Amino acid sequence: MHPSLLPDYQHLHSHAQRLLQCADALSHSVSKVEDSYWEHMAEQCIETLLLSDESSIIEQLFQYLNEHQLTEHLEIIASLLEGCSESISLEDAQGQRYDALLISIPITAWTRYSLPEGPMDSELTHALEQQLHQHVLAPKVRVALHPELLCFEDVPHNLHQARQLLESLAKQALGLHGKSTTKLPPRSQHPTLLADARFVLAVIAAPSGLPLFAWQQSKERALTKQVAILNTWQQHSQELFAGLFTGCQTEYWLPNAFHANNRVAEQHLRPLNLKATVTWLQTVAQVPKGQLTAILAACGQEQIEEYRIGFCVTDSDVVIHGCIWPLLDPDDQSDTLAQISELLKELDSGDVLLLPGLYEPEFCDDCETPYFPNPDAQLVHPEFPEQIDSDPPLLH
Repeated sequence: MHPSLLPDYQHLHSHAQRLLQCADALSHSVSKVEDSYWEHMAEQCIETLLLSDESSIIEQLFQYLNEHQLTEHLEIIASLLEGCSESISLEDAQGQRYDALLISIPITAWTRYSLPEGPMDSELTHALEQQLHQHVLAPKVRVALHPELLCFEDVPHNLHQARQLLESLAKQALGLHGKSTTKLPPRSQHPTLLADARFVLAVIAAPSGLPLFAWQQSKERALTKQVAILNTWQQHSQELFAGLFTGCQTEYWLPNAFHANNRVAEQHLRPLNLKATVTWLQTVAQVPKGQLTAILAACGQEQIEEYRIGFCVTDSDVVIHGCIWPLLDPDDQSDTLAQISELLKELDSGDVLLLPGLYEPEFCDDCETPYFPNPDAQLVHPEFPEQIDSDPPLLH
């Protein structure tokens, strides 16, 4: 066997070097026993990084992996980092060991009004916890909810913050009182969006070796059981959150692991954001159906990272609004364009213009508004008509 050499990595921090070596060994391991050994060694290194909040070391390592296109190593390390930041094993006061997982309960929504956020009342949090036990979780699972409805900007921004919240809520779930409670960073100020996601975060904990979720103990195929649970969850969530999301069109997604569910929400939010934008322009701005021109531009640094969609009234080059469609998988460019085009056709928006080339994803220096493409193949600041109030009215 002649293994390929790793590009020079001596400039990396010693923890990053060790993590890279473990990932390289994992990429060549051919047995479960050896896999377990290298994963354990990598997790020990990751524990040190997460507890010390050495995010710059992780960023440096990811930069190295991207520069040298070490895709397999990057996937291994990213998976291990996510796993360690959202799951731990700990003991309760009686010495019983539990496996704890940070989960996310995503809600995607769009509205002409403002979307709710912030603290939830105790009655709602209690009802939500009961719904989790009744429909989603396995028996003997303990739960601790974070009692706020959060935006993307307000959930943990990095692996260290996710791990801190996990540990705090896990101790709460197991009744380990007298421990310091870690709070999320102060909620940020962010623009009001037509379509956005909201999250409830929680930690669930089960005795080690026992299942966390109901679909783990079913004799049915796990995916079949998940679909059935999702249908039930959506039905009951519509009733549970009806008072908070008045005037909103909402979609409720299955509670599951924190990082994976962030991606689920982002995936479902893309078409919802486009639909909300077109519908809003047709209703609030009173642009007749079929009288919009949608201009699509691929944006990114070295490869396509997102599509920016600027909207003009037909026969005008003034961009009155826009939305961003993140490209979650660079290999799905053609599928993404087909999906966008089909959705615009369904919405009867009007003409669609695709610009050639790759554009720098620019923002306004003053207000940080993204620039969107116009028919002249330029990214420009959107200029909404002055006679139309672009701020959604407050309903909640």
